Amino acid sequence: MMFDRVTVADIDASAEVRVADVVRRFGVLPGDLDGNGFVTAAEATAVKKQIGKRYPTTRGAAVDGDGVVTAKDYAVVRLNVGKRVP
Repeated sequence: MMFDRVTVADIDASAEVRVADVVRRFGVLPGDLDGNGFVTAAEATAVKKQIGKRYPTTRGAAVDGDGVVTAKDYAVVRLNVGKRVP
């Protein structure tokens, strides 16, 4: 489970600064290429087809974020097949 914290500042007409923290929960599941919260075998196959490509056409295929799809990326996605974001 991951959290993202954003601090929001607002200045109203009287030049008073108001600050508030906004916290929201979000999950990241490597291999969930379509963003539905679930990794399928089809998504793993899509990553496998992109191995060796730099900046792949399949968005999110380079799951480690380095811009190159490797066998390591595919292995991570294969481990996530069938898993859901909690």
